[in-house]
Amino acid sequence: MEAKTNLKENAAAVVAASGGSTNAALHLPAIAHECGIACDLFDVAEVFKRTPYIADLKPAGRFVAKDLFEAGGVPLLMKTLLDNGFMHGDCMTVTGYGMAENLKRVAWNSDQEVVRPADRPLTATGGVVGLRGNLAPEGAIVKVAGMDNLQLSNAGRRGNRGDRRLSRGIFGNMPSRSDRRATAPSPTRAGRPRRRAMRISEHILSVALFGFGLGLTTAYAFDGTKSPANIAPPVVGGVAVAPEGAGQSLGVGVGAVRPDAFQAFQTGAQALRAGDTKAALDALDYAARNGEVAALWKLGRMYADGDGVKQNHLRAFDYFRTLADSHADETPGTRPAVFVAKAFVAIGGYYLIGIPNSDVKPDAVHAREMFWYAASYFGDSDAQYRLGRIYLDGQGTAKDPKQAMRWLFTAAGKGQYEAQAVLGAMLFRGQSVPRDAARGLMWLILARDAATPKETWITDLYNSAVKQASEVERNVALVHVEQWIEQSRSGQRTP
Repeated sequence: MEAKTNLKENAAAVVAASGGSTNAALHLPAIAHECGIACDLFDVAEVFKRTPYIADLKPAGRFVAKDLFEAGGVPLLMKTLLDNGFMHGDCMTVTGYGMAENLKRVAWNSDQEVVRPADRPLTATGGVVGLRGNLAPEGAIVKVAGMDNLQLSNAGRRGNRGDRRLSRGIFGNMPSRSDRRATAPSPTRAGRPRRRAMRISEHILSVALFGFGLGLTTAYAFDGTKSPANIAPPVVGGVAVAPEGAGQSLGVGVGAVRPDAFQAFQTGAQALRAGDTKAALDALDYAARNGEVAALWKLGRMYADGDGVKQNHLRAFDYFRTLADSHADETPGTRPAVFVAKAFVAIGGYYLIGIPNSDVKPDAVHAREMFWYAASYFGDSDAQYRLGRIYLDGQGTAKDPKQAMRWLFTAAGKGQYEAQAVLGAMLFRGQSVPRDAARGLMWLILARDAATPKETWITDLYNSAVKQASEVERNVALVHVEQWIEQSRSGQRTP
């Protein structure tokens, strides 16, 4: 029995030390069950609670799996866990030797930063914690790697069958991502609609929810302020931000905070329009600390642009990084996902040029990773344009005109005018692609119409092409533009 316990604890320790996913709380008990080992969510959570988080991996950290492999891989991580008493060395392995024997020849690599020694961790506990309470009698699991604060709450409201918004749940206007993933129809059709194989127990509460308006948000941003019922609502920017008659507070975590982030964001936006920058900053900061993604994005942009505040690129970078790290797996197409994608693009832009007098150095490879994630996962057109330029210019990767065209064409088809300009110039000149002057001029016309007066490089590309184009090419280009406009009206963006 002790050997079986040690086995499951070793597995959980490796997940915890690497900032592993909430999926471990589902998969490890399932694997243990198949092996005849008793294990549940709280067995896993107990190991996470006492295991240090030492692998600085994305999305909360700086490195990816390839970096971990090059630093020494999982054996390096396991070695420092074993040396510091966080793993059981007597567990038998498939090699026929115990864990300690297998790791005996693993030497610590002091020339890497991916894995920290277990006695100097990123945090003292693992990246996932287990919760239990009246909202989730059989338990809940939440990822806290990279989170600063661990409390969230919301006001309960009663609805009826006719109220579709409330019938989706008391937590906001959208079902949880976990619920959508667990019940999404399989893309494989086999006679009748099927459900994906993995099912999440209806008794396990997913706390990674995002409700529009006054809904729950990911726990990272909550500041842990106590809010008993006899304390008056806080005032932000001269406006009481807690809604009246919101109902009884529902909480997850230790303590509770008032779930009024969206209203605070609205207050901040109104203050900005009224020219009251101080009140706006107070409200937006409150909203950001309480998980409102739009507030995090707005604050980042204000400091990046010097809009009403002293320009501070490092502070802007921190806002964008907080947003991206904590919401990297936001469901594409949702309201928060738009801001998260833009945050990745902003971070990529900073990594391209670096921030003077800071630890953010020029790193084209890291910039490409940021653009690629936002372009591929979120489908963000700005990221697709930036990724296309990176492949075109060979920044952080080898030049690849074919990849560049792929991303530029995708972004241009979504109306990204900078991509339209670059793509149009390439087509008009026949640069790395077969020449199509009329189509190229079409893209340049669309780009010129959308560009700002300061973006003279787009106007220059357009003027140069118009001078070189024949009358026939110009006329055909105008036909393409009319078709584009008509297709845009009908919802078909790509000509």
